[in-house]
Amino acid sequence: MIPSRAHALQDRVQAGRLRAAVAAGGTAVLCRVLTGTGGVGKTQLAADHARTAWAGGEADLLVWVTAVDRAAVVAGLGRARVAGADPADPQAAAEAFVARLEPKAGQRPCRCAATASGSRTAPARSPT
Repeated sequence: MIPSRAHALQDRVQAGRLRAAVAAGGTAVLCRVLTGTGGVGKTQLAADHARTAWAGGEADLLVWVTAVDRAAVVAGLGRARVAGADPADPQAAAEAFVARLEPKAGQRPCRCAATASGSRTAPARSPT
């Protein structure tokens, strides 16, 4: 679940730069790391990007994971509900998620917007 939009969220230059960097990437794997002290808006910037990518049809798969430790990442990826994955087995479900991202011959690559946030306090909501 993507964190709720902050009531005072302001559009920033960084949001446009992030969208432009992703748009220029084609089928490449892109990784952006947002760093800064607490409260500067890293989570909101990432959430805004995820919402925009999803709403614009730029992602086939969207996942937001709380990444405070390995178990949290595995559990988060396991909740992605990839077809054929057993939600009762988070490790196997996480592996199915990663396998879904692997390029398949004759198929269009999966466009995934995945965010791993260290914030446990952000309230969760659906992408819309």
